[in-house]
Amino acid sequence: MKKYNLYSICSVLLLVVLLKQHPSKAQQAYVNNKQLDCSQDLNITNGFKCNGVETSCQSYLTFRSTPPYDSPLSIAPLLGADFSSIAEINNISISQKIPTGTQTIIPVDCSCVGDKYYQHNSSYQVLAYDTFFTIANDTYQGLTTCQAIKRENPYTVETLGVGVNVNVPLRCACPTPNQTARGFKYLLAYMITWGDDFSTIADLFGADKQSILDANELLEDSIIFPFTTLLVPLKSRPISIVKSVILDADNSKKRSANRWWIWLIVTVGGIIIALLCFLCHSKWKKQKAEGERKKKQKMLVMELGGNAITYNVHDKVKKQNEDGQDGLQTFSFKSIYDATSNFSTENKLGEGGFGPVYKGKLPDGKEIAIKRLSRSSRQGLLEFKNEAVLIAKLQHINLVRLLGFCIQEEENILIYEYMSNKSLDFFLFDSTKKYILNWKKRFNIIEGIAQGLVYLHKYSRLTIIHRDLKASNILLDKEMNPKISDFGMAKIFGLKGSEENTNRVVGTYGYMSPEYAMNGVVSIKIDVFSFGVLLLEIISGKKNNSRYHSEYPLNLIGYAWQLWNEGKGLELMDPTILDESFIPSEVLRCIHVGLLCVQEQATDRPTMLDVVSFLANETIQLSTRKQPAFFINTITKELDVSENKSKIYSVNNVTISKLDAR
Repeated sequence: MKKYNLYSICSVLLLVVLLKQHPSKAQQAYVNNKQLDCSQDLNITNGFKCNGVETSCQSYLTFRSTPPYDSPLSIAPLLGADFSSIAEINNISISQKIPTGTQTIIPVDCSCVGDKYYQHNSSYQVLAYDTFFTIANDTYQGLTTCQAIKRENPYTVETLGVGVNVNVPLRCACPTPNQTARGFKYLLAYMITWGDDFSTIADLFGADKQSILDANELLEDSIIFPFTTLLVPLKSRPISIVKSVILDADNSKKRSANRWWIWLIVTVGGIIIALLCFLCHSKWKKQKAEGERKKKQKMLVMELGGNAITYNVHDKVKKQNEDGQDGLQTFSFKSIYDATSNFSTENKLGEGGFGPVYKGKLPDGKEIAIKRLSRSSRQGLLEFKNEAVLIAKLQHINLVRLLGFCIQEEENILIYEYMSNKSLDFFLFDSTKKYILNWKKRFNIIEGIAQGLVYLHKYSRLTIIHRDLKASNILLDKEMNPKISDFGMAKIFGLKGSEENTNRVVGTYGYMSPEYAMNGVVSIKIDVFSFGVLLLEIISGKKNNSRYHSEYPLNLIGYAWQLWNEGKGLELMDPTILDESFIPSEVLRCIHVGLLCVQEQATDRPTMLDVVSFLANETIQLSTRKQPAFFINTITKELDVSENKSKIYSVNNVTISKLDAR
């Protein structure tokens, strides 16, 4: 009998221990991040099971204030709660703004619905870009699940439209018989956030960690996830931290207000120290840059074959005959300063990619043109050197002549012969001035440009491709003779083949050949194409980047091609050149040559030597024209350069230039 009693007592004790550790006495299974998959409908995501003593009870939720839901008055409608109850338990007024991110206690009535799940019902009006997922996890911060919302509403992903009112079942629960027997009166649905663990959650509400584990069927090493709800059994009403957070914020503001002068001193002192450090660093950098700049300038002067002159009065320029510079002169900055009357606006001729251009007069009365490298220019000393060295080695009646240069301190200046009639575009595209260019003068300009290009391509000591031939880069002397200018983009052509490729496309849109603009292919034929465009502009007095057809917007090339095919070639001609010097056959031959020059395939275009022969000898039979390269509907908008090609171009008369490595 005694043995039997001892055996019974041991069995009962073992059963009690097992029951105490066994999760079957737990409230509910933890959602375990299953709420992220809205397509999977699980019991665990629909809500907590109705297994409590009561079918309805007082429960609590936690909600982190987020504008516009940051006061009892604004939070209550969202959660279907009573704003006065929210204010009372959090010890604040109904309109008190709660600092963003502050955990707020929300009293709710929790009820068993359909003998299945506990929930507290709320409603929500759908806004733009809302989905079941964002409503559950963003707006309601994980206090519900997208699966539960879908279960409670007849809407689908497709029919969930703006303005629709949806029922929102919020997760809550009532204590189980076991929890009630252990003295727990309430269950709080806590929204987990980053950095939470069981101990911190228990400490936050003065709860027992083991009771939290039991209530959620979890072990101490279980993983919990942000934006999921965890049931916290409580023996008394939860204590809110909202009031203390607000008081701390107010006290912090007061402390800051009382110590404003300390912050002012610290701030001003810090600014002064930072400013001194900045000034010292800037001075050091400036001195270092100045030393490097002077070194580079000295090397550049030596490469150009002279030394910068720094006399205090304007001097007679010194000719340099070394290194093949053929009379290239160096000028002191003082002489340039005096020649331009301190770079006065009255002497300014224009502005280019290099910088401003001024007219000047030397003491001997000689007029000069001065290109001053702008400090904000995208060009630099390398481009300066490119143009100076290049033009100094070119001597031709149809190329602008470089007289000299000036390198002194921050100044980098090129000095050219002065062209009294400015540039071709000054006359060609001005309705009040174009009449000055009769056909004889225009034909002379066409021939002169062609002769200049032949020299560059064939007869100069270096094979030069200009790459930016256009009306604004053709200067006119007092007798209207043309001179090609602006060699900042010019490229010395290699000897290894008839064409090369470049990763830097430079030039002016409308004058660039398709193979160059699209693929960076460089050959003498890109200058031929530019010449063809320029020739058609000279004949028509119109710009290539304008539109000339009402139904199919064509550029000048397309318009000329269309007129030629219709046998109306002479309609392209500028009406102002109908004078005694006008020769129809000569005009038609020039149009024919122009169309040959702008053919789409580079191999179909003539050389500039051929062009000179075509213009000079009417007996030479011209080849049949093929489709020229022109654009429809994309006159100035599109230029498709492959992604591995950088492009620098202009859609007007302003050139943007970069120096290519040679």
